Amino acid sequence: MRALVVAISAAALLAGCSTETGDKRVAAQSPAYQQGWSDGCESGVYRRDVEYSGTPQASDRFTRNEERYRTDHEYARGWNDGEKSCAVGRPGRTPR
Repeated sequence: MRALVVAISAAALLAGCSTETGDKRVAAQSPAYQQGWSDGCESGVYRRDVEYSGTPQASDRFTRNEERYRTDHEYARGWNDGEKSCAVGRPGRTPR
């Protein structure tokens, strides 16, 4: 049982780290998706660090172009994917 918990924890930590496949997947998308993914990832890192520390950190920030998020489907899709991808992992690391 303990080995299973360790394996699942390790997989969750690694899921937030960059992989060549993930980088290629993002790079193959539209520029709007890529910008959304970048903004979403920054926001995901912020959310993850706040959840770990319990308090917002002044140097971190939530990043989302609200107008573009509402009107540009590709930007919104990229933002959602990036935020989810980067919200996992260890604090202080920027998964990409």
